[in-house]
Amino acid sequence: NSKIVTLTVDGEIMCEAKAEDIESLDAGWECTFRFMGERYLDWNVHNCNSDGVPTDEKGHVVQRMVFTKECTVRFAEQIQDAHLYVDGFEFMDLPDARASGSAGSLEWTPEALLASFGLTPPFKVDPSAPTGLGAGITAELREGGGLSGLFSCCSRPAFVWDDAVPAGGRCGAAWHRA
Repeated sequence: NSKIVTLTVDGEIMCEAKAEDIESLDAGWECTFRFMGERYLDWNVHNCNSDGVPTDEKGHVVQRMVFTKECTVRFAEQIQDAHLYVDGFEFMDLPDARASGSAGSLEWTPEALLASFGLTPPFKVDPSAPTGLGAGITAELREGGGLSGLFSCCSRPAFVWDDAVPAGGRCGAAWHRA
């Protein structure tokens, strides 16, 4: 005949039951539950026109990511011997929490973000930004080439598209000169 066990987290009752009431292990008490949360990343990115070409204007994009952590509290006979597991790892073996806080503004290349954190930077489309020939004229004038620079593409090397990692040039795609 097992006893009723009460599991509380931050003062809230998560579970109050006998082992057999929650289909625990044969020789003990076990309760599994999930914590859900959200993380937010604030990005300062170059806006793009509707053709995917970056502009000089910068925009702000907030990226929301939902996550869950599966937690299990388990003990065989004595509650003093209880163990907490988070995503299958014993809590005592997890690294200490780092102090939260803003690291300020960081500048990383898209390749470094993907390799280090699995993050792909978002982009922001400005539907009012010039596109097509208007964007080309604006870019040439900005680079000091004047209108004669519009036809210099005939003497430049071709662009090669690379689907790998966004690396500038076009929003959501990578390109480089051949």
